[in-house]
Amino acid sequence: MSIIDFNSYELDQTIDERIRQSNDIRNEWGTHIFDDEGRLQNNEDFPLDRYTLLGIVQYQQEQITDLTIYRELTTLCIDKLLDRVTVLENEMIDKDLRILKLEKEVEKL
Repeated sequence: MSIIDFNSYELDQTIDERIRQSNDIRNEWGTHIFDDEGRLQNNEDFPLDRYTLLGIVQYQQEQITDLTIYRELTTLCIDKLLDRVTVLENEMIDKDLRILKLEKEVEKL
């Protein structure tokens, strides 16, 4: 019998648990690092070092938000342009109809 009883299973379990805890950023930063949607707070509300893994994720989330806003604005502009083109098209149709009417009246004369 040995003086020291070494249980590798318990040691493995302890190491695994410590790894799980260290990978959960809430253990270091708390839950206030996240917004209501579970995303990292933006850099203005919760500044992180831009060159850390969390800082990179935060920056990518901000880029996604910016691109989403840009896409929504682009879609809105395109919709307004299409509406304007439709109005202009209808005006051209009306003018063509008026021209046809005038031509018919001129033929009658």
